[in-house]
Amino acid sequence: MSRLELIHHLIQGSRDRAMRETVAAALVVVFFSGFFSGGTVNLAMRFGSALIVAGALAIVAVVWAHALSPRMLAAHPPGDSAHWLGVFHQQARLLRWVPLWYGSPICLGGWLFMLPSVWELPFGLMTASVVWLAVLAGLTILNRQAAGGVENMALQFSYEQGG
Repeated sequence: MSRLELIHHLIQGSRDRAMRETVAAALVVVFFSGFFSGGTVNLAMRFGSALIVAGALAIVAVVWAHALSPRMLAAHPPGDSAHWLGVFHQQARLLRWVPLWYGSPICLGGWLFMLPSVWELPFGLMTASVVWLAVLAGLTILNRQAAGGVENMALQFSYEQGG
């Protein structure tokens, strides 16, 4: 791929990720907001729901803060290698830190949400921990693979002599 194609691919991938995360966050916010007023919902579920909603909104804010726009291409031409290499590496870093800024608030909220009072505490703790650790591990693996793809694009970009 030429430099211009790599840049367009990076911009499109970043915008697509931002759109997917926005739709997912909207669904999460709508679903978990319903648990704030439910009469049969215990305090742990309400607090867990609040963490999940806050985490989903924070995720959208982070993703859109790092989403690239087509106008960026006009502001920074493909020949501005230092800028574009920095953008590629920033996107890869964002993906690698998913367990911290993405998974932690959602998983902690989900863990609290899964502890209804009808479960025995040890079994509930174990079940919730296994489920959310599996979710966090899956998020980590998928995003590390995506980060590797972005870093491969950065290598291609740095080796490309123009285009």
